[in-house]
Amino acid sequence: MGRGLASLRPQHVALSVPDLDSAVRWYADKLGFRMVVRREFPTIRMRAANLELGGFGIELFERRGSARPRPAPAAVPDDLLGQGVKHIGFLVDDLDAAVADLAQCGVPLADGPTRVEPLGLRLCFIRDNNGNLIEIGETLRRAE
Repeated sequence: MGRGLASLRPQHVALSVPDLDSAVRWYADKLGFRMVVRREFPTIRMRAANLELGGFGIELFERRGSARPRPAPAAVPDDLLGQGVKHIGFLVDDLDAAVADLAQCGVPLADGPTRVEPLGLRLCFIRDNNGNLIEIGETLRRAE
């Protein structure tokens, strides 16, 4: 790998949403993201918002006339039947505490918690207010 890519690191994910204001509220209220900047693009009838949490960003786009290619499947594994971006992943120190926080905010689990030994994770999935999958994981502690 060259010197230029040696510093490659995650910065943001972009999501197209049907209602920018409700998506911004969901990510702020449910996961604690903060607003960085909002922008308007009147010539293409689009609004955008950049949110941030712990150095990671979510860029939300609302473009009039956009449509979801197909409804989000109810079962998490069935989401893999469609190609493209599948989910956003986050790590927490205590998954059980995070699940309790989500329940208190009214966010139901879409799947899990479950252990994924090959990845060294215990994780669950939730959906945002537009059906996008979000993975929340906790690193498994290895026995010494």
